[in-house]
Amino acid sequence: LRTATSWGVLNPKNSSFVTFAKQVAAARELVGGQSQDQSKRPSKGRRKAEPVLADDGGFATAEELRKLALAKGWKYLLQSYWKAFDFELDNLEELFKTHEPVLVTRGSQQELLAFSWAYHRHDERTGLDFYATMYTDDDLDCTLRHIEAQVQLAIEANASAVTLMYPASLESKLHDLGLADRHKDPVDGTKHPKLCKLFERNR
Repeated sequence: LRTATSWGVLNPKNSSFVTFAKQVAAARELVGGQSQDQSKRPSKGRRKAEPVLADDGGFATAEELRKLALAKGWKYLLQSYWKAFDFELDNLEELFKTHEPVLVTRGSQQELLAFSWAYHRHDERTGLDFYATMYTDDDLDCTLRHIEAQVQLAIEANASAVTLMYPASLESKLHDLGLADRHKDPVDGTKHPKLCKLFERNR
């Protein structure tokens, strides 16, 4: 088996979703300030657009999501309840039926740049489990914006548990910002990133 792809995992505590959202907002402001410090003037292509719910004017089709995946080289979705899907039109269209409206980020020409997608899992005993995956590539600012927006939606939905998946390449940066926890090895005490990995068989 080989690792086909992986996502970082965030599990904010259910007693402090609001606090976590504030921490993400503060981290976003910090990252934005650092970006400004690195250059005397912002680059013309700098993206600052907030994620927009598809139902609120940010409508995205399955074909549009598929085209973005092809452009980015994404092969898999991590959706539903920890399930992986091929990034194919049939799968996207089926997921549209069972998932929450897509959150999208668009550029100045309304081109789709990134999105995140949530799934509600209802349990009579534990309440609402809220899962959301960020398809934001290596863009830290965009990823933080989507994480913050999805946590706000989880709060509005009165979620009892929240699981957020994001590009694993950003794990060290989110850890440095105090947002990503790590597992502690009970044997040697070393800490490891919390990741969800998808494996493929070697051919």
